Amino acid sequence: MSVTKITIAVPEQLFAQAENIARSLNITRSQLYSRALALFIREYLDREMSTRLEMAFAEPADAEEKAFRAAMQQQFNNLLARENEQW
Repeated sequence: MSVTKITIAVPEQLFAQAENIARSLNITRSQLYSRALALFIREYLDREMSTRLEMAFAEPADAEEKAFRAAMQQQFNNLLARENEQW
């Protein structure tokens, strides 16, 4: 994997906390910042995907979608009823 060197400015308190964490994890500062950035990007993309899904499902359902949902709900209800009979 190729590496790009960057220079960033962070508040002193945040830098001190990062140094302590890196030391306690026995990793380099670069590794800590890379992990933190990777986590931030993953969470950002997850939120973006969630937002897109919410927008897609917020659209009113057409007749075909309503019928499909009703059929799936009925199958789910039948499954639950069969499971309850077994208990």
